[in-house]
Amino acid sequence: MQLDGSISTYRADDFNLDQVNEGRVLLTLLDRTRDRRYRHAADLLRQQLRTQPRTAEGGFWHKQIYPQQMWLDGLYMAEPFYAEYARRFGVPADFDDIARQFLLVARHLKDARTGLYYHAWDAVHVQPWADPVTGLSKHFWGAPWGGISWRWWTCWTCCPQRIATAPRSSASCATSPRPWRACRTPPRGSGGRCSTSRAAPRTTSRRRPRRCSCTRWPRARAADILDKKFRDIATVGFDGLVGTLIVTGADGLPSLTGVCKVAGLGGNPPRDGSYEYYVSEPVVADDYKGVGPFILAALELNR
Repeated sequence: MQLDGSISTYRADDFNLDQVNEGRVLLTLLDRTRDRRYRHAADLLRQQLRTQPRTAEGGFWHKQIYPQQMWLDGLYMAEPFYAEYARRFGVPADFDDIARQFLLVARHLKDARTGLYYHAWDAVHVQPWADPVTGLSKHFWGAPWGGISWRWWTCWTCCPQRIATAPRSSASCATSPRPWRACRTPPRGSGGRCSTSRAAPRTTSRRRPRRCSCTRWPRARAADILDKKFRDIATVGFDGLVGTLIVTGADGLPSLTGVCKVAGLGGNPPRDGSYEYYVSEPVVADDYKGVGPFILAALELNR
């Protein structure tokens, strides 16, 4: 961030939702320092959302280079910052738009039979990876699932009266078997592939949340939202993570393995969304996308 509050690596005209999530850090820094630069930088990200291209129903495009596409991970990239900004600066009407994003994802990306979510949806059904009839990508992708309830929880704590759709949306993801599988629709007999970046956030969000005592969120009792069985499910998931994906290195320190480094659709070279594509992406150890959720899961379970 520059002295005037501008962000040197940020281009608003990319309309990239992946650049928005970090704005939550700016709001925390604003609280702690009262430095107006952080407010200015957060305002830049909020302005992007005001002009973000949308589908005909009002869903955010994932990026300018991905026209008419809603990606499941877009909920995490945009909505927590959007909700926190709206709460802090008194714009309650924004929660209607935030709820719209969740509802559109549930309408278009959720599989009616299993309750699971596909990776992405092309509103105009023209992408090479999209089904020509439904516009959906080919497979359920595990990495963003935990974020469905995790993102919802963040938004709910900002304005519970308006964001009230998570328990049904998250339950099917939370109770699906083998939470560390990266791709939930593998060819028969292949078994899928481990992915810590999928399992750890689901373990975090599936807990029976206690009371949110964070100073930047209103207090909320989670016992009124999720059944206590979700804490038991979270415990099983966490134990599975530790037993399956934590290894001790030669230095005697633990390492978190099985983290999918990245995955996407389209682009250049094109990513076709096939099962073979997902399991060919690099698997690494101690990547922040796995370590961060793992630490949060451990804290929530007091482990």
